[in-house]
Amino acid sequence: FFFTDTATPEIYPLSLHDALPIFLFIFVPPASAAQSWNWVHQGDGNGADLHGSSFIDVNTGWVSGGDGTILKTADGGVSWANDATGIPTDTTIDGINFLDGSTGFAAGCQGANCIKDGTNGRVYKYANGTWTAMNIPSDTKALTTIHMVDSTNGWAAGDGGEIIRTVNGVDWSRANNGMTADYTVNSIDAVSATAVWAAGQDISGGSSSGEGAIFKYDSATGTWSKLIPASTPGFLTSIDMVNTSIGFAIGGVDKVYKTVDGGSNWSLLATGLSGTMVPPILTSVNFIDENVGFISDRGKVVTTINGGQTWTEEAAGDVSTSLNTINAVTDINSGKVAIYVAGVNTAVLKRVMYVNPFGSLDGVSAGANGKINMGGWAIDPNAGTGAIDVHIYVNGQFKGPLTANGSRPDIGAAFPG
Repeated sequence: FFFTDTATPEIYPLSLHDALPIFLFIFVPPASAAQSWNWVHQGDGNGADLHGSSFIDVNTGWVSGGDGTILKTADGGVSWANDATGIPTDTTIDGINFLDGSTGFAAGCQGANCIKDGTNGRVYKYANGTWTAMNIPSDTKALTTIHMVDSTNGWAAGDGGEIIRTVNGVDWSRANNGMTADYTVNSIDAVSATAVWAAGQDISGGSSSGEGAIFKYDSATGTWSKLIPASTPGFLTSIDMVNTSIGFAIGGVDKVYKTVDGGSNWSLLATGLSGTMVPPILTSVNFIDENVGFISDRGKVVTTINGGQTWTEEAAGDVSTSLNTINAVTDINSGKVAIYVAGVNTAVLKRVMYVNPFGSLDGVSAGANGKINMGGWAIDPNAGTGAIDVHIYVNGQFKGPLTANGSRPDIGAAFPG
């Protein structure tokens, strides 16, 4: 997937009013070619269902679920090991959040019927390879989600409008003013200790399915407010705030919402995906920046690279593979993005992609008649082995495209794949 134009440098005219020094900008338009999803863990038919995932880099992460299950990989999913020391086997861990390789938090409930009954909430903290139960209110309801801003500030939420928070990383107290027992929180996200949002449902109207709802925390009053987006499904399953302004929430059949004003207003996005593969009951959303995001579903993953303007979908597993959680992480040095999805029967699938092409301008020289010569190389790993376009800008003005289609064995050795 490596190419060059140094063998036959392109020549572009340089007009007399183009003052030196010349500022060159090379842009490689990204390809849309997709790479396939690969199984990195499969159960034997008796494995627990996984509902939580947290990755701290492209190789290291944890997945969690029923029967006290917490699995860790440190090699990109090639191998997995039990990492649940201290977690009772009758505990369901629905939410997990690691800050680094030695500090993590998990939330769930304990007891054979705790999920059905919505009782016996639990929060655990990971240190030195062992999980320890945290101090939470004794009657905490079942918890389904957790998000830590740092090692001291975090939030967990779940059934019956239950929301608890910590400001020291050990002791947790209720912070659910404005919530009622008719609210269920399926997902909580925070970009700071006080900028917090949640997604779930409101069943106060008497409907068995309820209405999907988004909740926003007011740090000044310590109170949550509720918003029912237009055309909301019966429930919202996941929310991911990219920053204090932009965020996404999902749920139901093909319902994706976006906010650009910090969650005060949410617009329903037109994905164009409903019914094209299987009914898309969307389960989990994760964005790596304002533009690139991923949504998990049964047997597929939905992707956008333009902030939700357009979406593509890919098969991941099969239609019987319920994928409950998705986590994407980026290696800023290589531009590599690793996306992990996990679900039923300890299933974990992985895909690697490169969202941003990259390259180098190897040389620029003055040519005859006010022209310049240039050469370099560019890589777009998503483009396969075909030639790719490179756009040249001089002093901010587009001067034209050139095609990278030559051979550079030295670049191939440096970036194998």
